[in-house]
Amino acid sequence: MSTAPSVRVAQRFHYPDDEHALKRLGSRTTMTAIQLLDLLHAGRAIWLTNAERNLKRRGHVLVYSESDCAWFVVVVAIDDPAGGAAIVTVLEQAQFENDFRKPIDKSYLFRAMASVVKPDVANDWRKANMPPNRKDRRAARLRAGTVDSGALLDHDVVIFKVDYRATGTDVVMRTEFNVTRGYPAVAAFDDLKECLGNDAFLQWFGASLVRAGVPIDRVLAIKAARGQEPLVTLATEDSFATAPVQAA
Repeated sequence: MSTAPSVRVAQRFHYPDDEHALKRLGSRTTMTAIQLLDLLHAGRAIWLTNAERNLKRRGHVLVYSESDCAWFVVVVAIDDPAGGAAIVTVLEQAQFENDFRKPIDKSYLFRAMASVVKPDVANDWRKANMPPNRKDRRAARLRAGTVDSGALLDHDVVIFKVDYRATGTDVVMRTEFNVTRGYPAVAAFDDLKECLGNDAFLQWFGASLVRAGVPIDRVLAIKAARGQEPLVTLATEDSFATAPVQAA
């Protein structure tokens, strides 16, 4: 089976005069001859094998039939130099897999289905039959993060966000600290801006920045939020001269 199946929109398909393909189409699917041609000509199909790489010049094209809720493999023969393809027969998925002694890759099944059905239907099938993709994993992490942060966001939890320029690139980066875990006394400050006037806190915070790899002399802003309250800017680059953050 080809390792790089593709959708060939420009291919011209037709039925031979012997009607064998039409009979197999009618006995194995509920699709009409026109519906199958429409799928193929619209490029809503996946080439599983390359007809130009075998002596018989035959290829196998995967399609999904929404009316059957099933996949079929169309066997085609390249029958003219311009690339026209005659539809030889139509196989059920199991027939093709039995002939090749190998299941069709689920990513190909998904791509064929997704070109025909509504996105939510295709995605529901993918999530039920395929490993999570990067988007799924990110959404799961976000959901987990929402649960974790929701359990922690009481009034005593203080989160600091530090913007700084990365060394050597000047790209603006951001790192975050749950200050309450490392310096519980921060919760006692009525106004979080008072933190930057406290020598003990500044020493602890400076050491935390160093451990996180943040270049203190390149910090642009320090912001903080208590619980679910809005984010407050505690200091900017211009104010560090009067309240410098110190490394321990």
